[in-house]
Amino acid sequence: RAAAAAGVADRVDVRCANALEADPEELFGEAAALYLYLVPRGLRVLAPRLLAEAQRRQSRPLRVVTYMAPLPRDLFAPTERRTVTPDHQPDAAWPLYAYDLGGSSGAHRSSSSSSSSACPAIVGGGHAADDGDPRSSSSSSGAPGSL
Repeated sequence: RAAAAAGVADRVDVRCANALEADPEELFGEAAALYLYLVPRGLRVLAPRLLAEAQRRQSRPLRVVTYMAPLPRDLFAPTERRTVTPDHQPDAAWPLYAYDLGGSSGAHRSSSSSSSSACPAIVGGGHAADDGDPRSSSSSSGAPGSL
């Protein structure tokens, strides 16, 4: 519904699956982006699959966004970190981490280069702050965008 409301339903395929149990084709397929909401242990378990997918992708990176917890820091370097303050929790500042895996950007630690891409607002009803301080607030309108 959110994709339709944003006018991008013809360009997205939203799938809800258990990332720890899904087969690689179901999980990655031709995806351009993944949003992962897993506890740190789940992200550590998934890390080898993400590394394999990053190596498989030669020309097109996979954007991975995690909520609340980063991917293992010994394997991945985020290309961006933001905080989001939901409208219903004005005192909260929850972290989002973005990674560009595979392709020429290679944001995993074994790569010799990483890219940094500009990113407008966070998708959803909230405000984004990009200074890395979870206590920060932002005057952002919370308008739809991407991380």
